[in-house]
Amino acid sequence: MRITYGDLAGYILEGMVMMTEIGDLLKRERLHRRLKQKDMVAGVMSTSFYSKVENGVSEINAIDLVKILNANDIDKGKFLSEVDVHLDRNHNSFGYLENRLTRDFYENNIPDVKKAVTEIKAIQPETPASRRLLLRSRLYLAMITDNYEMLSKKEKQSIRTMLFDLDTWDYTSVRIFANSLPIYDLGELSFLINALLKSVNNREDVDYRYQQAVADAILNFVTMCCDHQSPELTKLPLEYIQNLPDTPNFLFHKLLGAYCQAAIKRNKQDLKSILTAFRLAGWSADYLKRLDMVVHDLSK
Repeated sequence: MRITYGDLAGYILEGMVMMTEIGDLLKRERLHRRLKQKDMVAGVMSTSFYSKVENGVSEINAIDLVKILNANDIDKGKFLSEVDVHLDRNHNSFGYLENRLTRDFYENNIPDVKKAVTEIKAIQPETPASRRLLLRSRLYLAMITDNYEMLSKKEKQSIRTMLFDLDTWDYTSVRIFANSLPIYDLGELSFLINALLKSVNNREDVDYRYQQAVADAILNFVTMCCDHQSPELTKLPLEYIQNLPDTPNFLFHKLLGAYCQAAIKRNKQDLKSILTAFRLAGWSADYLKRLDMVVHDLSK
């Protein structure tokens, strides 16, 4: 059976559920072969990053997965079938709960996110990966209820530590960061945003999904800078937004970036033009009112 990169990419990019299941199966294959992580990785990536893949913290791209499977003589067709079986056997598995949590979060489904938090708490045996998932579920609940005070000081510190300790940013970690900005102070955020920009500028394989996640984080950061009347911190982040590809995938990000830039420069004509574009595109009056608040905050 011939397995293409596209076949594997479908499993990896489908959602976080695959990220966890693939990590579990890679670990099982490694232990079966009595290999250390540095031997299993075969020089394809750093051992520290591979460790995060096994623990379900970081994603592995399709090309690197194929290289690792080939280097260890692991049958790719059988490996993919094991992913399917692993998922079908247990719909209460770690990966299944992770996928449900992500879906419910993006659907703004508060009752089901609360249910997921309860079910994740019940996972036994408790592992570092399950503790991280519980932390993320609590963060998601805080975000969709706009109640960051529900997070304890210990939880907030754990989230900060998780991101400050990253040696490699991936789509998942950027998405978490983009939606957890309120738990940081502006100095911490400025440091992390600069680290993120450095990371993305040094990558050769940046896809549009990763770029969108980075752009989301940057625009959230810029908005916070406006809230705190600190526009001097926005120069490099807004340059990144301005230099995004001129494709439909980034139209909203570039327009919102231009709006923030116009607000900082007090350019009323550009502000009016961009607001008109948003209005014609059908954006709600409530959203347009929130955009007006950016200008209001800077004019205090």
